[in-house]
Amino acid sequence: MVLLTFDLWRSFEKFNPFVSVKFVYPPVDIIDFLSKKSGINRIWGYQAANMNANIATQYSLFSPEGYDPLYSKRYGEFMQSSKQGKIISEFTDQTRSDAVLSLNYPKVINLLGVKYILDREENASTQDTFSVDQFSLFYQKNGWKIFENKKALPRVFLVSDYKVVKGASEFGKIFFDKNFDPSKTIILEENIDNRFNGNSSNISVLSYNPDEIKISAKTDGNRLLFLSDTYVSGWRAYVDSKETKIYKANYSFRAIVVPGGSHLINFVYQPYSFKFGLFISCLSLILSVLYSVKSISKKI
Repeated sequence: MVLLTFDLWRSFEKFNPFVSVKFVYPPVDIIDFLSKKSGINRIWGYQAANMNANIATQYSLFSPEGYDPLYSKRYGEFMQSSKQGKIISEFTDQTRSDAVLSLNYPKVINLLGVKYILDREENASTQDTFSVDQFSLFYQKNGWKIFENKKALPRVFLVSDYKVVKGASEFGKIFFDKNFDPSKTIILEENIDNRFNGNSSNISVLSYNPDEIKISAKTDGNRLLFLSDTYVSGWRAYVDSKETKIYKANYSFRAIVVPGGSHLINFVYQPYSFKFGLFISCLSLILSVLYSVKSISKKI
């Protein structure tokens, strides 16, 4: 065992050298700017300004795009709806692996909280591309531009109204209707036995980590909290340490009921698969120890 450990350590040291971070991730002006400015708001690169898949993650930036298998099918369908204004369940070979966005229907990027959009001079973008009523230019350097999406919704917000739909087609008709306001109403797939009557509220994200999100909320009545993170069964939600149900909202995201008053809300990733795997590992370890002890006892 000692010999094996030494051999693995030697191979690790020999074939996995470490270098300074600056050689792998050199300083880049636009990345530094976004790191200081964006917070948990999402960023997105338009056409030639698009970052390679998952690069944003390396810089702790939030991007709506990703490469297979980092997104669910429903999330990919919602992303694709930004091109045609409807949910398409069958992906082509060109759209299967990447979750990609379009500016054809900006309501999608608004709901996703895409607040900062990158542009390059190679795109030859026009005012029609980034209309002044929705986008404002606030960074320009070395051929790069950054537009702020003034209609981007917060990653977390509260509403007092919801609609129930059945199926992707009905969702698309309601969501892309010009009169539908996603900042005031969310779309669910089941009824909630609760009344929502709050008008004033205050909400803030206390911390945001890959496996836990802490939120502070204060409202004068029952409200629905919407979080524009994908709905995954392994996530659990707690209001003041008491578990509450997570509803599938706006086709691919999360919502919970928040009662009136001041509350601490936690979203925690606690998949049953991890607990099951931990149980199997512990059981295997115990059985291995017992078998080893029994074998040694026989020899003695």
